[in-house]
Amino acid sequence: MADSFIKAEGIKKVYKRNISVLDNINIDIKKNTLYSIMGESGSGKSTLLSILGLLDKPSDGDLYIDGVNSINIKPKEINFLRMKKIGFIFQSFYLNNSLTAYENIILPMYINPQYTYSDMKIKSHELLELVGLKNRLNHYPTELSGGEKQRVSIARALANNPECILADEPTGNLDRENEKQVFELFQHLSSLGKSVVVVSHNVDIKKYSNVCFNLENGNLKENI
Repeated sequence: MADSFIKAEGIKKVYKRNISVLDNINIDIKKNTLYSIMGESGSGKSTLLSILGLLDKPSDGDLYIDGVNSINIKPKEINFLRMKKIGFIFQSFYLNNSLTAYENIILPMYINPQYTYSDMKIKSHELLELVGLKNRLNHYPTELSGGEKQRVSIARALANNPECILADEPTGNLDRENEKQVFELFQHLSSLGKSVVVVSHNVDIKKYSNVCFNLENGNLKENI
């Protein structure tokens, strides 16, 4: 599992009244790779992403994060793995409108004792440059376009240098041009060594993905 960051084996998710959403999911998320997971609304894509990102627990199966079986560890260790090693991006940007772009990016860094405030400012500026927004660092979310807000969200997800980025319908609120910029940014992040997993119903993500899966009837199949 040296090249794997997330490895899921036999993952199942069953809700009340015996409603099965995920059935025996096996997926190996490697570094330096962009994965896309597609499927109809209600197919379980977001549920799977939540399990991979330690936001939810499977009903059965094993989930290894950087070689550690997360099924067997304590909640405190789960929180540590999630906060330090995984960055999340959602369709809604969840930015604090009372903070500037660079202040929004700094927020997650407060949990990281290795950063001084000076380090945080430098890192925030570097990340805004990475996502092409270095001239927007003092702008508030209300002064940014939808595409710019999402790129700030991506920069924030990178604040603690996670090994894996999980994105749930990240372009759902964007026009085609901003959608293209976001997909190209994910592609660039994977080229830098990150594991990137994008859940989307947008077929254009296939063009940017190294590996593409389809989730249907609780089963995950790779599109060859």
